[in-house]
Amino acid sequence: TLLRQRPDSAMAQEWCVNYGVLHADEAAKVHKIVMKRKKTGNPTPSSTSKTKKTRKVGKKKRVVGDVGYDADMQTGGSEGMGTATL
Repeated sequence: TLLRQRPDSAMAQEWCVNYGVLHADEAAKVHKIVMKRKKTGNPTPSSTSKTKKTRKVGKKKRVVGDVGYDADMQTGGSEGMGTATL
């Protein structure tokens, strides 16, 4: 499960508790973590320690010479979905 791959995953913890896929002792431990998170309002236990990434502002790219063309995707006459005969 995702909980085994990422034990700190809030979504995995809550899902496993809600759907009862854990053994009783493990479910009780994870349930305490989930309820504590809901009470404090933090989505993840380590959300306060993460730093915010900044994005560099650069020149905006411009499309030059964009040519529209017909890809010949039209259907006409008797062509189309559900119109074939057996």
